[in-house]
Parts: sequence; C-alpha cells; structure tokens
Amino acid sequence: MLSMGLGRVFEPFVVQAIPFLLQSIGDGNVHVRQAAEEASKAAMSQLSGPGVKLVLPALLKGLQEDAWRSKSAAIEMLGDMAYCAPRQLSSCLPTVVPNLIETLGDSHTKVQESAVSALKKIASVIKNPEVVSLVPNILTALQDPAKKTTGCLKTILQTQFIHVIDAASLALLMPVIRRAIYDRGTENRKLSAQIMASLYSLADQKDLLPYLEGILPGLKNCLLDPAPEVRLCAAKAIAALIRGTGESGFDQLKDWLYAKLVSDTNSVDRSGAAQGLAESLGVLGVPKLRAMMPDFLKIIMDIKAASYVRDGYLLVFVYLPAVFGQEFAAFISDIIPALLVGLADDAEYVRETALQCGQRIVTFFADTAIELLLPQLEVGMFDENWRIRFASVQLLGDLLYKISGASGKHTTAGLDEDENFGTDQSHSAILERLGGNHRNRVLAGLYISRSDNALVVRQAALHVWKVIVTNTPKTLREILPELFEILLDALASDLEERRQVAAKTLGELVRKLGERILPEIIPILQDGLKSPVDEHREGVCVGLMEIISSSNKETVIMYCDILEPTLTRALMDTFPGVRRAAAEAFCMLDSVVGHKILDDILPELFDKVTDPVDGDNALDGLQQIMARRSRIVLPYLIPRLTTPPVNTKTLALLTAVAGEALSKHLGKVLPSLLASLQAKMGTPEEETETGYCRSVMLSVDDEVGVSTLVETLMSGAQTEKNRLAAITLLDLFYASTKVDVRSFFVSTIRQLIRLYMNDDPVLIKKVSSAIGTLIKKTPTDVIYENVAALRTAIRAVHMELKVPCVPGFCLPDGAAVFIPMLRDALLSVPADEKEVVGQTIADLVRLSNQAGLRSSVVTITGPIIRILGDRYAPSIRAVMLDALNCLIEKCTLLIKPFVPQIQTTVSRALSDPTRSVRVKAGLVAASIAPMHPRLETLANDLLEVAKANADLGTKETSFRSLRALLTAAGAKLSAQFRSELVAVSSRYLDTEENELKNAAAGCLGAVVRFMPDDELAGVLKNQIFDTSSTDWGMQHGHCLTLGAALKEAGDKLVSETYADQTMEVILKHHTSDRAAVVVTSTRCMGLYLLHQRRTNQPLNKKLLIVLAKSFNHAATDVKQRVAEVCSQLAAAAPEPLDISD
Repeated sequence: MLSMGLGRVFEPFVVQAIPFLLQSIGDGNVHVRQAAEEASKAAMSQLSGPGVKLVLPALLKGLQEDAWRSKSAAIEMLGDMAYCAPRQLSSCLPTVVPNLIETLGDSHTKVQESAVSALKKIASVIKNPEVVSLVPNILTALQDPAKKTTGCLKTILQTQFIHVIDAASLALLMPVIRRAIYDRGTENRKLSAQIMASLYSLADQKDLLPYLEGILPGLKNCLLDPAPEVRLCAAKAIAALIRGTGESGFDQLKDWLYAKLVSDTNSVDRSGAAQGLAESLGVLGVPKLRAMMPDFLKIIMDIKAASYVRDGYLLVFVYLPAVFGQEFAAFISDIIPALLVGLADDAEYVRETALQCGQRIVTFFADTAIELLLPQLEVGMFDENWRIRFASVQLLGDLLYKISGASGKHTTAGLDEDENFGTDQSHSAILERLGGNHRNRVLAGLYISRSDNALVVRQAALHVWKVIVTNTPKTLREILPELFEILLDALASDLEERRQVAAKTLGELVRKLGERILPEIIPILQDGLKSPVDEHREGVCVGLMEIISSSNKETVIMYCDILEPTLTRALMDTFPGVRRAAAEAFCMLDSVVGHKILDDILPELFDKVTDPVDGDNALDGLQQIMARRSRIVLPYLIPRLTTPPVNTKTLALLTAVAGEALSKHLGKVLPSLLASLQAKMGTPEEETETGYCRSVMLSVDDEVGVSTLVETLMSGAQTEKNRLAAITLLDLFYASTKVDVRSFFVSTIRQLIRLYMNDDPVLIKKVSSAIGTLIKKTPTDVIYENVAALRTAIRAVHMELKVPCVPGFCLPDGAAVFIPMLRDALLSVPADEKEVVGQTIADLVRLSNQAGLRSSVVTITGPIIRILGDRYAPSIRAVMLDALNCLIEKCTLLIKPFVPQIQTTVSRALSDPTRSVRVKAGLVAASIAPMHPRLETLANDLLEVAKANADLGTKETSFRSLRALLTAAGAKLSAQFRSELVAVSSRYLDTEENELKNAAAGCLGAVVRFMPDDELAGVLKNQIFDTSSTDWGMQHGHCLTLGAALKEAGDKLVSETYADQTMEVILKHHTSDRAAVVVTSTRCMGLYLLHQRRTNQPLNKKLLIVLAKSFNHAATDVKQRVAEVCSQLAAAAPEPLDISD
C-alpha cells in the first residue's frame, strides 16, 4: 500500500525492506508469502533507475545464500523486477536474467522451480508476440542447452518477426544465442551468427548494447572458424553490428581485423578477417572503400612485404565483388596490376588467392572484364613468368566460358587433338561479344599457348581450346593473319622461351595443315617484310626458317623460287636482327635444297656490296651467312674476293667471321691483304686498311691457322715487296691475339733480327715494335730459352756481317727493345742461367752504340751492379763485369751517374780469388778512369794491391789493371804516383812468374808515355836501357819493359834522341843465349820498325838485316815471332819492305 500510495517517495525505504521481504517470501505460511509477493511486485513497479541500482545488489547477494529458502526468495524478487517500468526493465534484465539462468542448475529443486517461475514472470511482460510464441522453446533451451539449443535456434530463425524485439525479449534470447555462439558445434555457431545478423535490424541498439561485450568475442571466433559458412554468417553479423553502431563500431574492430588479416599462422584466419573486412566496408560504402583502396594496392604490390601479408590483402578482393556488386566495377582497372603481381608471386597460396580474385571478377563483372581484364590477359599469356601465363589462360577460359555459356567442367583428357566440345552457339556468342579482330587475337594467343614450354600451361590452353572451338582447321584459317602477326612478334622477341614457343607453334601449324596453308602463309610473310617495325620483319625471317624446317623437301623445292627473293631482300634489310634471322633461314634452306641456293642468292648479294645504298647491308648479310656456313661459302667466294682490284673491306669482313675454315685459305687471303696494305702504307688510308687486316687475323685462333698466319707474315717480312706491311701485321697480330704465341718466339726472333742488318729507320722501328710486342706477350716461364735464342740470333747476324756494329742496333733505340727482357731474365732466372743472360747483354752492347742503347742504359746497368754485389759464381761475375765494361765503352757519358757504385763494385772484384774476375774488374776500372772524379785515389788503390797483396795472381791482375788505367787516363796522374809505380814495377822484373813479370813490365813501359824528358831519361837509363845484369831473368824483364814502352810510347823511344840507343839495346838482347829473351827482342824489333813504317820514316837497315837473319835461328819460337813481325810490317803499309843494303 505504501509503495502504491507514496510512489517514488517510498523508494528509499524499499532497500531497507528488502531483507524483510526476502524473509516473508520464504515464510512457511501461504498467506504471508502471497502478501510478500504482492508487496514485492508493487515495490518493483515503482522503482526508478537509481532505485533499481540500489535494490539489485542486495537481491543478487541473496542468490549467494546457502539457505534454499532465502535463495528462492531472492529469485522470486528478481523475477518481480519484470514489473519495473520499461526503461528500468531494459537496464536491469541484462543483469538479472543471466543470474537467474545460473540458478537453473541449482541442486535444490525448489530453487530450480523458483528460477523457472522467475523467468516466466519476465516472459509474461514480453510485448513482442513473435517472441511470446517462442518462450516455451527458449525456456526449454535454457534448462537443457545441450539438447534443445539447436532446435531453439532453428525455430527462432524460422520465425518471421514483424514487431520490434523489446528488452524483455532480448533478455531471454541473448543467453541462448550467447551459449550457442561459444558452442563447439559448427551448426550452433552458424545459427547464432545468423540470428545476431538479424537482431541488429529488429531490436533497439540501446537494448543490444549491454549484450555486445559478451557476444563480440564469440563473433570474432566464428569469423576465424574453419567452416566457410560460419565465417560468412559471422562476417554478416559483424557487418550488421557496424551498420547499427556506425563507423565507431568499425574503428573498434579495425585493429583486430587488420591483425588477423596478416596472420602468419594459417590462411583461415586471413580469409575470415578478409571476409569480415569486406562485409564491413560494404556497410560503410564506396567512399570508405575508395579511401582505403590505395593502401591495399600498395601492400599487394610491395615485393618486400611478406607473402602472407600480400595474401591477406588479396583475399579482401576475393570478397569485395560479392559485397559491392556492380559498384565494385569502378575499381577493377586499379586492381588488375596488383592481381597480375599476385599471379606471379613465388608463394603458391598467394597465386591461388590472386587467381580466385580474378575468377570472382570474371564471374561478377563479365562485361567490365572484357574491356579491362581481357587485354591484360592477352598480354599475360605471353608473360616471361609461366605462372602468370598459366593463370592468364585459366582466367581467359573462365571469361570465355562466361561469355559463351559453355561449361569448363568437361574433361578433355584422352580426346584426340582435333576433337572439340565447342558449339556454333558458343562460337557466335564469343564473336558477338568480342568482335572479329578481338576474338581472333584471343584465340590466336590461346593456340600459341598450346605449345608453351610449361606443361600446365599447355594443358590449360588445350582444355580451353577444346571447350570453346568447334573446328580447329577452320578456326586456324579464320585467325591466320592475327595468329601470324603475334607469331612474328614472338619470333623476334628477346626472350628465348617466347621464341621457342612461337617456333613450335609455327612448326605445328605447318605440319598440321601442310601444303594447304603455305600459299596463304607465304604472302603474309612477304607482306610482313614491308612492315616498318624491325622486330616484325625479324619475326618473318624466323618464321621462314621454321616453315622450311617443318616442311618436307619436295614442298620447299616447290616454293623455292618464291622463298629465294624473299630471303635475298631480308639479307639486305636495314635492321641487323632481320639480317641475322635471314642468314639462319638461308642456312636452313641450303640444308634442304642444296647448293643451288648459293648460285641464286650469293652473286646478287656480292654485286650489291658496292652499292652506295644497300652495300653495307648486303655485306653484313654475307657476313652472317659466312659465320654460319663458312666451309661451304668461303671456297665459293675466295676467287671473287682475291681477284684484283681487291675490295679489302669486303675481304676482311667476310673472312674475319669464317672461323677455322679460313685456315685452309690463308695462303690466298694474306698475300692479297699484304699487297693492299703495302700499297697504302704512309697514306691516310693506312689505318683503315690495317683495321680490316686486323679483323681477319684475329679470327684465326686454331693451331694450324695461327701457324700458317705467322709463317706467311714472316716470309713476307723477308721480301722487299711487302716487308713493311708484313711486319706491321705481325706486330698487330701479336698485340691483339688471345692465342699463346710463346712457340713462335724463337722463329720470329731468328727471322726479324736479320732485318737489323738494314739501316732504314722506318723498317727498324717497325721491327722493334713487333719484337717488343712479342716479348710482352711471351710468358716469363720460358724467358731463359728466349734469351738463349736471342743470343744465337745476334751472333749469327754478327758472323754474317763481320762488322763491329749491326746497323739496325745503332739506330736510335734500335737495340733498346731487347733490354727489358734481358733485365727481367737477369733478375729472375736461376743462378746457373744468369751467365748466358750476361753474355747476351755483352754481345748486344758490343754490336750497338750509344744511340741504340740510350733509353735503356739505366734500365740494365742497375741490375748488373746488383748481380755483382751478390755472391754468385766467379764465372757469372766475370761475365757481368764484361757486360758492364762494354756498356761503359759504348755509353760513357750515360754511365757516369753510376761511377761511384761501379768503383765500389770494382774495388771488391779486384781482390777476388778468381783471375778472370780480377782481369775484367781491371778493365772496368780502366774504362771508368777518364770520368772518375778522383782518379789518383783509384790508381793508388790498385798500386797498393800490387804492392801489399801476398797473392802473386792478385799482383799480376793489379798491374794489368794499372796498365789499362794508364792507357785510358795516364796523363792525369801525378809525378809522385809515376815514381812510386816505377819503383813497385821494377821489383818484379826478375820474378820467375812470367805472368807477373809481363804485367809489371807492361805497366812500367806504359808509364813512359806520360813522363817528361828529365824523368824519362832516368827511367830509360835504370830500368829499360840497362843491360849490365848477367841474370837472364832481369834481362828478360828489361826487354819486356822495352817492348811495352815501344808499343805505348814509340814516338819517344824512336825519336832522334833515343833511337840509336834503343836499337843498340834491342840488338844487345837479341844476342842472348836465352830463346825467351831473343823472342822478346824480336818483338821489340818489330815494334820499332812498325813505328817507323807507320810514321813514314826510313826503316832501320841494321834491324831489318838482323830480323831477316833471325829466320835461321835455331829456336822455333824465334822463327815464328820473326814471321809474325814480318806479317805485321807488311800489313802496316802498302809498300813492300826493302831490306837491301
């Protein structure tokens, strides 16, 4: 009464009365319970929103009571909340009903009965008549969910709702739906998702909102369900949710959808997310799709993105056509490039998704696909990637099936190649929709795909062809022009695979239709040669080759007269690719028809070579043929090419591509080239002519050919006629060839070095260049053999000329070309081979001069000094000193910077235990004496060795070195040095060592030349003219000294002052009883008389008579010496000797 009377004024006291009411409802007295229930209903009907919030917690707490009566009472009061005002009812029922449902499973039957009673109270206030009829099913499902849920859901779906579903209805429906959406059974999840999709259009969104939190996770799970139908229903349910909540609802789901869209776990998640996203975008409309499309395409086209990412976004396009319908047609042109990228993806599942996407486009948008997709598919059938070709054929088939109404599900396995399923109706439908030209191009591409290298492409193309085409031969004739246009382009393609496919297609076409189709094909090909497109004309030639190879011989011969002019024109085409392909066709025709084609085509091409317009093209055409058929064509053309006047350009360009076949004809080709080049030497045309010759030579790379080439050029180099041209080409060949030329070194050096006997600077320059090139191209592992061959060749030239210097070596830098090789050999060959290298250097230097060696003196001097500084064998050091001495004698001024180093080396060598080394070192010391800045020091060093060294051999070589030094620069030495030299030399005039005695006497005699008169008088008196000694050894020493003095200073001893005294001393020695003294005195007579004869003085009669009588001397050595003296005197002047009194 208070609640009804006071209304909401009494509301604060209701909360306090709740415990009393709960107790009363559970009272044992029926009347008390009825009164309490009436009071509860009255109180609940008057509650406001805040009142509900105050009462509800207390009632829910009562559900936790252990006493069943209290729990039952709380349930009863919760059931009475059904009598709340509608606004309060919608806010409380989402909380009340789930708690009531939980109590349905209570262990106490009274509690279960109370829960059922409470739910019926809620059901009693449902205003929706359709739901009212469903209440029994709903309550049954709530009580026995395992068995009754599916039937309940089906009943709900079968019910046609006319009225809005109110809050009370939702309170009973949602628990059933929620339980089902989390069920393991696919059927329940699908049904619950379908009901949810409908509820959003039947109920107030505010009433649904409290249930969203519990339902949405279930919907998400359904969206990722393995069953496609569950995913579809879930996607539509989510779309319905977004339709009800607007874009804000999409924003809540967007992140989750995108995350699952790129899931790397499995494709089911990606497919479900893509379907949900597509349905969501369908609700948001075209503007939203247009805004998001660029991001989708960017990710699909991004090759750096993971394959599962691209697959997820491609899956969206699988579902979008069905969602948007015709509105999606506007996006097809944007999608196709991404679709093609997907079809070529490395991941198979991405390719399958892209193919599925293309099939959806074909299915939903056949008309649009014809305009937008079909051109892309035509291109895709010839793509480099076989996967794109395969997908293109499949999609093209789907499109043609759609247009024609045919079914692609027929099996064509086992059918004959020409058995087809196509009908006239399908043929007419395709022709009507595509148009004649377009239809022909599509079928032509499909036919070419039947010959694809990839098996799956061939099978797919053959299947589509058999389903669509009615009669293969008839269709081929209809599409022949378009088919050949595509084939010719493909035959000229840069892609090898595409050319192969086109060739197989053309071959199959000719084999299948044979002679019947050739009259139709050949005119097409002839017209194709007139095309302005270079690649198209090239394809014509490739097509000709395939036709020839696929036709039988009789057919080819039948059409040969038509094919030959076509090939001739193609061989002179302006495009190189056309000429190459025409040459291939020429070779094919030659292999079929025989050499008749040579007589028909080659003369016309050869005559065109000189044509100002087509000449270069005709020449290249001949080159292309020569490169492929040189063994057959070259013998045919050689007579024409070598007949004067020789067209060097044509000869060179054709023979340069002849390969090994040229080797047999080099004997005819090279003389023509040499004659032509020799005629143009020194003219502006020389460089061009040389270039032509070079191309011919470099084409020779076989062993026989190279040997013939080198021998021919070497022979030409030995003749005056073509010498310069031959050497020029030899140099050019050695410089440019990749052939190992080491085996030609010896023969080339022997031949070319003979040309150094000439003094023509131009010739020697070319010879040096050729030799230098050969040296550079010869590996260092045979350098010793090459040096030995060089020495042999140098000595041979020297023996033939018998002159001190070889003319070619004496020209500027004439000998310098050999120095780098000799230097490398000197530093690299083993020790036992260095001697030969040194001898070669010495021989080369002796036969040259400063002009010929100027640029190489520094190059070779340093290594020689380095070798002398190391501990090599005495024979090697002696050879190196000899070579160094030759260099100093030939290039004195150029060696001057090395004098300090040479002096150090010589000083060490003068003390060497080996005599030959010491002797050579002495010669080097004498050679550097004129340019030595401190000559006196050098001379004193030598004298000190002669004076202090205990070894007699060392003393002997020191005296010899001193004599050589005196001869070279004695005038620069001081009187003190001369005095000391006289004293030291005099000590050894009576030594028993003849070599030392000779050396000391020679040194003493040589110093006389540089003495002033007063100093000379003393030396003559005490050391030379002294005959007082009775020791024959001393007498012999004085006589030897006299001989040396006469040789070095004859003008002083045969002068008016000392002539008679000199004569008397000679005669005195001649009377000795020692043959050695007589032999020496005889030599002195000869030197005396030889000086008189050379200076045109009267010969001393007394000496002549004694000399003549000496022929009767008992000693044979004396007689032999007398003969030698007479011979020298006779050779000194043309007048005969007068020995008469």
